[in-house]
Amino acid sequence: MWFPTLAVGILIGVVWAAHRIRVAILEKHEREISALNERLMKAQEQERIRIAGELHDGVMQQMLAVTMMLGTAKRQIANGSEATATIDKVQEKLIQVGSDIRQLSHNLHPPALQVAGLPQAVRVCCEQFAETSGIQVSCDADERMRDLSPGAALALFRIVQEALGNAAKHAHARRITVGLARSAAHVYLVVTDDGAGFDPGRLGVTSGLGLVMMRERAIQLNGTFEFENAPGGGSMIKVVIPFRTD
Repeated sequence: MWFPTLAVGILIGVVWAAHRIRVAILEKHEREISALNERLMKAQEQERIRIAGELHDGVMQQMLAVTMMLGTAKRQIANGSEATATIDKVQEKLIQVGSDIRQLSHNLHPPALQVAGLPQAVRVCCEQFAETSGIQVSCDADERMRDLSPGAALALFRIVQEALGNAAKHAHARRITVGLARSAAHVYLVVTDDGAGFDPGRLGVTSGLGLVMMRERAIQLNGTFEFENAPGGGSMIKVVIPFRTD
């Protein structure tokens, strides 16, 4: 009788050991994938920083030089000339384009994210979005999010930017609420709006890509992405990721 019992015990032990080895391998692979995703996001951000620098230090400086040249040319033209009025309009256009490029540069590389941390960066993003869009935005960002890893913080910041843009362009929202909180083990981002809602299946390529990118950013961080939409009743985006400091 002892032999079958011993054999069953050995079999259970082997199965359990194999299971633990498999779990350990899967956990190792998840850590490796997570680290790889982190490096990819950092590489993407480095490229964004480079482009932002080129826009700010290259294109902006050239536009400033053109504006100064136009000012010199205007002083050489007799007052009251139609050319003077034309130059004034061109200068106004250049100033507007310069403002747009400056805003694009800041969106590509938000200084507040590195200087003040994710909570303050999200608050600044919401304030600037409210000013430019005319949409009321409420923001509640937990200060404990300052300890979040740079890669995860960047991904959440980009999701906030994309979610605000979607609510304005496609849902035609009048009010948007952004909530950023954390527990001991997880980070929660919830963006809701009171817009008309929209059908993701009827969005264009660019619009649908926005939802895909948000989902991919969440998945890269071993998190989840939920999108709830009720045509005529607003929409909600919810992202949950593990909290990590490195």
